[in-house]
Amino acid sequence: MEITKEKLDDLVWLLEHPEYEQRVVDIRTFIDSEEYLNAKNECWDSIKDDNEELFNGKYTEAAFCEAIGAGKGYKSSIIIAYMVYKTLCLRDPQRYYGLAKGSQICFINMSIRAEQSKKVVFVEIKARIDNSPWFRKFYSPNPDIRSELQFPKNVIIFPGNSKETFPLGY
Repeated sequence: MEITKEKLDDLVWLLEHPEYEQRVVDIRTFIDSEEYLNAKNECWDSIKDDNEELFNGKYTEAAFCEAIGAGKGYKSSIIIAYMVYKTLCLRDPQRYYGLAKGSQICFINMSIRAEQSKKVVFVEIKARIDNSPWFRKFYSPNPDIRSELQFPKNVIIFPGNSKETFPLGY
């Protein structure tokens, strides 16, 4: 078996990051590469730049206030797909985040109405994940569940509404 520079770099990265079982790529690689979202030619540079700023900055929250048609739903679908990807690359996500074994890790996309959340952003997230070679190869969501995306390691994505009590418990 030939050891390439890329394989050696991956091994060194994993030794330096023992909490991961797979090397995590940066957000721009995740968007552009054929191995992940393969969206190099469809994703606007401004969305890539915003996501790069978000993931390279020291943010704990972000709010994108943009006009209709600016790509907020698309941008959000990439953000959630990337966050789920990074979580699934962890050996033990619950332990990493200080949760009890077996705890769910939920990614919730919310909108004014649950119907809008499901028909707009959730559909975008599902499309990103369904069309990603990485997710198909390593962590496809449970095909028997359609109301949410359930992944191994007890990681879930689901749509919700903007009522302040909706995400309680998650």
